[in-house]
Amino acid sequence: MINEKLIKGLIWIVSLSAVLLIGLNINDYNPDESKLTELATILFGIIIAAYTVIVGLLGLLKIENKKKDETRENSTGNIYNDIKRRDDNISKLKKKREGICKEFAKLNKKREDIYKELANELVSQGNLQRENYPNSAAESYKEALQIYKELVVQNRNAYLPKVATTLNNLVVLQKDQLDYCAAETSYQEILNIYKELAAKKPGVFRLDFAMTLVNISLFYQEYERNKKLSIKYAGEAIKELRECIDTPAAQKQLEKAKQVIEAWNQK
Repeated sequence: MINEKLIKGLIWIVSLSAVLLIGLNINDYNPDESKLTELATILFGIIIAAYTVIVGLLGLLKIENKKKDETRENSTGNIYNDIKRRDDNISKLKKKREGICKEFAKLNKKREDIYKELANELVSQGNLQRENYPNSAAESYKEALQIYKELVVQNRNAYLPKVATTLNNLVVLQKDQLDYCAAETSYQEILNIYKELAAKKPGVFRLDFAMTLVNISLFYQEYERNKKLSIKYAGEAIKELRECIDTPAAQKQLEKAKQVIEAWNQK
């Protein structure tokens, strides 16, 4: 590759050679006209040769620089084309993603509807089975619970009450079957659910929360015989019921809670 520094170096070499040649001839200076003519001819030849070489090199340098510019322009053009092509590809992929997301949302909604219908049917089946086939009813409730809990992940506010209602059905069977440990676990889960729901919508779920407290206090009175816990939950129920709207249902639960405490105090 031709370099401008190389050309400048060549100019310096030619110039230095000419100076040295002149210097050598000055040392042997002879005013002979023929020698002066000879010296002038040599210098002229050197200058012409140097000029020819330099012009040629400059021409080559110009051509080389032009090629570099063309290469640079081509490279820039290629990069631009690559960017444009990738932008188009990204836009197409984003559109495909949007389409897939819409289809997935439709499928997910369809899945939710099918799951919800199945869980509802299982609960209805359990309600029919509970009197004559309690074991089968328990299995139906448990299967429905599993589905409702899966749906809670998608829509907590919509399906959490379904979980609590189904657990209330199941806990009755658990007590009838003397499975008090399972019943206690179910009651605690119901209580936690209604506590969460009542905190969000007290006007809708506070009574359910209070009723669960009453039921647990009765459970510890009638089945597990735990005075401390029974009175504790009855007291919490009374506190919640006093915050509820004065309705016959609330008054009924309030009386139950008071009776639990009175019954323990009489013993």
